[in-house]
Amino acid sequence: MKGSGFTLIEAIFVGIVITILTLVAVPKYEYFKHNAKASAVIKTTIDAALNAAQGAIHSFDFEQKEHLTLEDIVRLTDSGWSYSNDGGGMYRYIEGGSVIASITLDKRERVITYTIDCTKFTNAQTMRKCKELIGNPEDGKLTDIIEF
Repeated sequence: MKGSGFTLIEAIFVGIVITILTLVAVPKYEYFKHNAKASAVIKTTIDAALNAAQGAIHSFDFEQKEHLTLEDIVRLTDSGWSYSNDGGGMYRYIEGGSVIASITLDKRERVITYTIDCTKFTNAQTMRKCKELIGNPEDGKLTDIIEF
């Protein structure tokens, strides 16, 4: 009479299958996690800078609101982003104590400046993916000035 449990061979087989799936899934998960982080920082930085420039044009030219700060024009509430009111204002994305991305409003010069420094990521995979996404694998930095 055979018992209703698993045999040792069946249990070993299930263990092998789970191990193989884990060996394949974990590296893929790590890749997607680092890809998503780099993509999110780049997209958030560029989108916020462009939206800030559009908002600044509307606020300063049409509504004559010269007292506005960057925080009044665009809000970044995602984890890692912080704001300081230096002149027109500055957002910074900070990881591990290093500034990876920043967006600055200069009302006097009428420009929004954004900078992304992929070399400041603490994880090498995220750094590599960031450099690839900005199209600058040599120094891993991107800076742009948007006039309004």
